[in-house]
Parts: sequence; structure tokens; C-alpha cells
Amino acid sequence: MSRVYFHSPSGTAELLGAERAHAGIVFRNVALGALGAFHHRERLLELVNPNHDMARHRTDGEMVTWAHWLGTALFTDRGGTATPLLVHRGAPVNGALLLANTAIAAGSDAVRVLTRLDQQCEIHGYVEGPNRAWLADIIDQGLDAGIMRRTLRY
Repeated sequence: MSRVYFHSPSGTAELLGAERAHAGIVFRNVALGALGAFHHRERLLELVNPNHDMARHRTDGEMVTWAHWLGTALFTDRGGTATPLLVHRGAPVNGALLLANTAIAAGSDAVRVLTRLDQQCEIHGYVEGPNRAWLADIIDQGLDAGIMRRTLRY
């Protein structure tokens, strides 16, 4: 099982891999909700590459199911495939980064932390000592709101 480790001068804490998966689900749902609101969904549908399998399987009668699968396809789309899912002005769009950036733009501070944690934990992160209390406050807000869960082990 994977872990995300947090090291400080006073000790180490670990976040279970299931919580990283939870972070991904939370930010994906926030992003998909933002993209689906206020007619953004129609704009997103315009970006679907007509040569991609997702475009070929869309029918008006199956729009709800198709939109669900589009969300899954965006979440797993890392770009670089022969047939990109989304194309804007002739350039491929990385679906996973679109979701992450949308969650950061539309989400609360707790959602932003979860998004950054999920998307950037492999490249390491560093929080300066004076900013640790600020980050702890955001985590407390996320816990109080039910966005984050208490599974951190010390």
C-alpha cells in the first residue's frame, strides 16, 4: 500500500494511499461539478476530439452515462496519446490537468490542498515553518467540513 509521508523536525506522519485516492475523488468531483455548471459542459463537449472513442459513442439518449464516462476519461487522461481526448485550437489538452486546475480555481482552500497533495506528492513539497500553522488551519477546516478524513497516522 502506498503512503504519503510528512516529515518535520519533530517527527513524521503518514497519509495512507486510500486517502490520496480520496483526495483525487474529491477534487475530480469539484472540478466536474464546476465544468458542468453554467453551460460550461457544452463548451467542454465542443473540445472533445471527433476522432476519439468518446466522441463516437455519444448519443443524445445516453448523455448522462456518456457524461459520467467523460469525467472518468478526463481523470485518467494524462495527454501524450495518439488520439487526445480534448483538443483546443488544434492543441491537445491534458484532461487530468484541466480537472486539477479547475478544482484549484473553483474549490475551497481544503479542496486546493487535496488537489495539490494528489497531483504533486511525488515531486515533494515543502512548507516553511511559519506556514505550517496556516496549513494546519486549512486541514482543520477540511476535516470540519467533511472534505478530509482523519486517517493520518503518527
